[in-house]
Amino acid sequence: MTTDDKDKMPSSREIFEGMRNMLDCFAIYSMRHGPGLTAEEAECIRQLRVILDAQLKVSGHA
Repeated sequence: MTTDDKDKMPSSREIFEGMRNMLDCFAIYSMRHGPGLTAEEAECIRQLRVILDAQLKVSGHA
């Protein structure tokens, strides 16, 4: 990140894609280094991804 980037607010697309990537990373990490996801956790992540994908679509970024 450059000094110019620090003053720039992230776009909604960057925020939603970042949140979606964070969910994926959490799921992958949990599967590799932990007990894995419960069915409830997996369903929650799936629903959150649906919401984030819809937000990207509504904002014209999907």
